[in-house]
Amino acid sequence: MKHPKLVIAALSVVVVILGIVLFNDIRARSDSDERLRFVQQMADNSFRYQLGEAASSFGKDMDEDEASFHQCVAAVSAAAALAKLTSFEKQNDGIDVVLDGFGKNLLNPSNRAAVLGKAPELRELFAKLNQNPADKETTNKLAEFGDTLR
Repeated sequence: MKHPKLVIAALSVVVVILGIVLFNDIRARSDSDERLRFVQQMADNSFRYQLGEAASSFGKDMDEDEASFHQCVAAVSAAAALAKLTSFEKQNDGIDVVLDGFGKNLLNPSNRAAVLGKAPELRELFAKLNQNPADKETTNKLAEFGDTLR
C-alpha cells in the first residue's frame, strides 16, 4: 500500500518540476520575443529617422553649405547600413542596395552638380520613403536616378 503512494508522490513531484521548467521556458521565450520586437522597432525607427534626415538635407542649400551635404551623405549611408535590419526589407528587397549605391554616388565629386540640381525631387523621394519605406515604386525611382549618375 505504501509503495503506490510513494510512486504517485514521486510522479506528482516530477510533474510539478516539469511544469515549473515549462513555465520558465515559455516565459523566457516570451521575454525574448518581446526583446526581438523592441530591437526590430528600434531598427525601423532609426532607419526612418535617417531617411528623414536625408530628405531634410535635400531641402537645404547644399551648394553653399558643405556641412549639409556631408550630413546628407551620412544620413543616406546610415540608412543603407540599417536597411537590411529593418522589417521593410522583406517587402522592399532592393532598398538596401539602392540606398548603398546612391550613398556611394554621393561620394563621387563629379555627381555633386547633378544631385544638387535634382535636390527638390530627391527630397520628395526620400520623404516618400520616410513615410513608406516598403514603397517599391519610390525605391525604383531613386534607383533610376542613381543609374544616371555613375
